[in-house]
Amino acid sequence: MPSDGLASLPARIGKIRSVLDGILSGSTATMLDLKRRIAQELAIDPKPEALQALSAIRDISDPRGRELGSRAALVHLALDASLREVWDADETDPATLRRGLDLIPDLLALTAKAEAAFVQAIGTVDRVERQTISRLHASLRLPEQPLLAALVVVPEIERLAQAARSGSLGEVAPGLAPEEVNAIVAVSRVVPAGAARPDRAYVDAIALRVVIERDVAAWRSLPPEDGADEAGTAARRQLRSRLEAERTAHQVVSPRLDALRSERYAARRVPELTLDRARRSLFTAYVALSQALAGELSEAEEVVRERILEAEQAAAAVDAERAATQGLLRDATARADQPAAAVETLPPDAADLARERKRRKLLVAVAACLVPVALGANVIYYGGRRASRAPAPDFLSAAMPVQQVMPVGRALYSQVSTFLWEGMDATERRSKVDELGRLARGQGYQAIVLVDESRKELARWSVTSGAEIPEDRPATPR
Repeated sequence: MPSDGLASLPARIGKIRSVLDGILSGSTATMLDLKRRIAQELAIDPKPEALQALSAIRDISDPRGRELGSRAALVHLALDASLREVWDADETDPATLRRGLDLIPDLLALTAKAEAAFVQAIGTVDRVERQTISRLHASLRLPEQPLLAALVVVPEIERLAQAARSGSLGEVAPGLAPEEVNAIVAVSRVVPAGAARPDRAYVDAIALRVVIERDVAAWRSLPPEDGADEAGTAARRQLRSRLEAERTAHQVVSPRLDALRSERYAARRVPELTLDRARRSLFTAYVALSQALAGELSEAEEVVRERILEAEQAAAAVDAERAATQGLLRDATARADQPAAAVETLPPDAADLARERKRRKLLVAVAACLVPVALGANVIYYGGRRASRAPAPDFLSAAMPVQQVMPVGRALYSQVSTFLWEGMDATERRSKVDELGRLARGQGYQAIVLVDESRKELARWSVTSGAEIPEDRPATPR
């Protein structure tokens, strides 16, 4: 993370600009070198798309295009640094959280200014490189929702921690469960290095739920809008704005909590009851927030809510049945006389995940059946024509299934399944990456980066360095 010397936005921008100027004017050979340099000089772990963009910007000949590209990279790195400070800080260090929080308004203004400048200047870029610059700009654009969500969640974490230190947590947040009180108390204390700390996503969910419940209660206590005076109307308008911000924050906090629950379940194969209760409580608060903003639920909306609950119960039963089947298969594979695994009961808040997974698998199967038909039609009707350049996913799939591919300049940003990647040993991984690189080079690309679903970098390949795998993990037993 950036040091305290970069606490002000001008200082941080100046430092990032200095490093970028050195990168763009130099001849750093590989993206790994770029990553090491940025990590060393800025204490930032850059995303793969940022590294690809920096590598591509150096190949742009139009000075105005290079300026637009470097400005987009500058804003990207500045936003990335603050996002990591407010969401991925070492637990809830107050100084780090406050530093990142204080920069958010200026960062939002900087982002808006950069977008306006891009729209105004893109037309002056050389026509040949205009499309490349537009793709680079799009790949470096980061969403604003996490920054806006931090403005809601982080101050509430600080408020709850302060109440815990002063002994007034029960008065400030009377609805907290005992395990939630323990988590807030742990956050408020200085914990020795290496000691167990509550997960940040869990603390975020607690803080967001508390602030939603407080503001929804305040909203319901307001006088009717028809009979409100000018002060009441202003209070209602201000409170509604806060509720809208909390709804945006829920779109950030809820997926983080779901990711933590999935990670815990994958590691232990048992439900995390504490996280399940936190998720249900947060969802209940969110429903009350939506009801406050939209008015009383209609009869149709009530029916929808009932069907959602039914679907959640059905999804829990499906997942439990599948877990039991997998356990029986593992036992049969290991030893015939080994006792069958106990049925694992999942919580009844699976949010229709099982049905959604079945629907997606069906769509994938249908699409797979249609692929030969489409290829046959192309051969019949277009066989006599000159072959065009194959789309990126098609030519890469000859070596390894790729979920998503995004070209950035002369590099490819490619996403593969985590399950597929972890099922291969180190030799097979390197062989696959080399084959992907050979296919990409045949299409005119100079580099390729592989990431998983969370955009964590898995491997990279370049013409100069070949295959590079930062972390060779042992294969996961199937």
